[in-house]
Amino acid sequence: MKIVAQKGKHQVGALTSGERGLTTTGVCCMNAAGEFIPPMVIFKRQRMNDCLSKGAPTGTVFGCSKNGWITSELFVQWLEHFIKYTKLKKSDNKQVLLLLDGHTTHTKNMEAISLACDYGIIMLSFPAHTTHRLQPLDRSFFKSLKTNYNEASIFLAKEKSGEHNQTNNCFRTFWNGLLKIS
Repeated sequence: MKIVAQKGKHQVGALTSGERGLTTTGVCCMNAAGEFIPPMVIFKRQRMNDCLSKGAPTGTVFGCSKNGWITSELFVQWLEHFIKYTKLKKSDNKQVLLLLDGHTTHTKNMEAISLACDYGIIMLSFPAHTTHRLQPLDRSFFKSLKTNYNEASIFLAKEKSGEHNQTNNCFRTFWNGLLKIS
């Protein structure tokens, strides 16, 4: 990246989104073979707006919360989505290992734990404050995705300067970032 500024300037301005700091959570899941389940996206808002799903992958699940983070109810919704895409049945003896961070929406959520037991899902949580080092997706995928997403977001902001709305273009930006990884 090259930064161009007037000679002698000590501060260089940057184009940023008016939505900077707005939290949107992506819940992603993949297996060891690299196959993905469509993600769940959680926006910081009261009600879902259809334009937010524009460009999202088929099967993506959307939710809203007051702070843009996952809640116990949204985790149960995602777990049902996981069961649907993994084609698990209550009657099967098949078991699936699901690696999670230690967030309380996973570990202290009796409805989710009961649902997981019913479908043979073994939920294994990493110790607190270790996922950035231990969780396979954090180590192999999200680090690169975050870098590429930020670059794509800056490019999109410059390309559509004045009319850019990052929330409404989040999937376009996300996929531009993702394509650089694969």
